[in-house]
Amino acid sequence: KIPQMSDSDIEDQSEAASTAGAEQHKGFLYKVKAFKRRTLHKVQKATTKLEETKDEEYIEYHRRFIEIDTRVEKLIKSVKDYVRAQDSFCQAGAVLANDLLEFYDKDPPLRNVAIMLKDVHDQLNEQLRPVLDDKWEAEVVLPMRKVVEKFEEIKADHTRRERYVIDYDHYRNKHKSLEANHKKDDAKAQEKLKETEAKLKTASSKYHSMNERLSAELRTVDDHKATLMHEQLVAVVLSQHQLATKAMTELDKIRKVVQDPRTVQQVKDARENYHRAANLA
Repeated sequence: KIPQMSDSDIEDQSEAASTAGAEQHKGFLYKVKAFKRRTLHKVQKATTKLEETKDEEYIEYHRRFIEIDTRVEKLIKSVKDYVRAQDSFCQAGAVLANDLLEFYDKDPPLRNVAIMLKDVHDQLNEQLRPVLDDKWEAEVVLPMRKVVEKFEEIKADHTRRERYVIDYDHYRNKHKSLEANHKKDDAKAQEKLKETEAKLKTASSKYHSMNERLSAELRTVDDHKATLMHEQLVAVVLSQHQLATKAMTELDKIRKVVQDPRTVQQVKDARENYHRAANLA
């Protein structure tokens, strides 16, 4: 049975929808007014001499942050390029080992060497690489992704700060103009000045609060930029070492076989037999 809604339920839902719609409309109007106000301020700043808020320390730390962000983007590209190159290298090595083994289908001398080489590449690609790839994702890619996410938050706050400083300067200059030109016996002018003072107080609070917090964040990033990559650096070194150590350990076993005097003699005998057969032909 489908439960029936009472008239009061319907009225409550209708009222809630109406309230939500009103709030959305109010928010939209605020954004439109803010856009017009900030656009007007930019035009006035370009055409007249207005007082402008500048925090030189913030500007310098933000410039440094942009440089660090560029380095992070460059590093992320390098990480992706390295992974692709390593994948290509390991896959090409496996193909090479397999193609070499195809020449040893009649069990001639050194077939065991070709088999050993293929086994090494199979171990690297099928056993070791999946483990290393998981560690790489967890210890290199994920920490770097967190750095990027944090930097995106800082960029968003910087954009918000730019809006706040425009609002602050707009109301500061407007208040100055009203204060210089208003008449004490003009009630409407007094009300306008009082309203602007309230808006200036709000804009000042928002700007200075954001500026102080964001300046601290930018300063921290600049002071500890290397710390952001400590874990990734260690992980890169250990990953490369583990792959190289495993490869070298297994390849060294093959090296001992191919440099064994008996193997060397087999290669020599096979070459001489080939030359004799070629000459006879």
